[in-house]
Amino acid sequence: MIHSQRDLENYLMIDNRANGGGLMETAVSRCSHCHAQVVLNPDRTRPREYCSKCDKYICDGCAATRKGVDECVPLDMVIDDLREAAFREEQQQRGSILLSPKGNL
Repeated sequence: MIHSQRDLENYLMIDNRANGGGLMETAVSRCSHCHAQVVLNPDRTRPREYCSKCDKYICDGCAATRKGVDECVPLDMVIDDLREAAFREEQQQRGSILLSPKGNL
């Protein structure tokens, strides 16, 4: 199934009419590199930052840190790597306890 970037958008409504302000309704998206919420301002004149490696929009801050670096490290990948490392460490600790030469267990 082919998805568009619009499929990944969420909706934001800020209602400040009770305090004399206005009503703002716009789309928001999540930066794939840091998970920051990015307001997709329809009046924006400069192009939205985009990572072609993970095929997702990224925030201006992540785009600025990537200038000159051809690397893509989405936060989901970092989290998955940490979970896998924690699982492996737990398995190693359980294995060393079960295979302990002292036979305490």
